[in-house]
Formats: sequence, structure tokens, C-alpha cells
Amino acid sequence: MNIMLSINEVRNAIYLDFEGEGKKADGSVPRPHMAGLFRPNPTGKGGQYACVFFKKEWKPAFNGCSAAVACSSFDDFFAEILQELETRDCKLLYWTMHEVVILEKYLDHKIDSKLIP
Repeated sequence: MNIMLSINEVRNAIYLDFEGEGKKADGSVPRPHMAGLFRPNPTGKGGQYACVFFKKEWKPAFNGCSAAVACSSFDDFFAEILQELETRDCKLLYWTMHEVVILEKYLDHKIDSKLIP
């Protein structure tokens, strides 16, 4: 599905990129270890980066990252993102279709149905 966004929608969006193991030889897609988020400045210059760690074992990495976001669970984090999208009236944009696949596979349907176009 191709959707044309206005420059204001692009500048007001939240960009999502999952990191972790890619698709396995058997076709399975593991849950991501972390996500990168980018919120551009409205002027189009710069913005804020944040990372989210989904593995409890990665707490030392979280503690060493000033732009890290704490989350209690995958679903809780995306419920917060959904709330931000609704409050700011903005869109969630995906780095690739991989992000959509991950959300469809691992996110509670009550949340993913509102995040996936």
C-alpha cells in the first residue's frame, strides 16, 4: 500500500526500526532484542533518537545508554507509543516491512490493529 504523506506528517511522525536476529533458515522470525525510535524536529533539522531494550538481560546496556527507554513489556511499550500517536495526532512509520511483520507476530491484536496500516 502506497500512501503519500505531507511534509508535516513526515516531520511529526515517529520512526521505528527493530534490531535483533533476522529471519531464520526455517522461516521463523525471532522477537527483536531492541528497537530504535526517531522523532524528527518539526523544522526538519535533527530530532531525538531513543532505543528500547526488550530483553531483561540487556539491563547493563540500558544503564549505559542515555537515550534508552525503559519498558516493562513489548505490549506495554507499544501501548504507550499508541497513546503518544493519538495524543500528538501523528503516524508511526516503519524502516522496512520487517517492523510490520514483527508487530503482527508479537504484539497484542488490540494494539497492532491500530498501529498497522
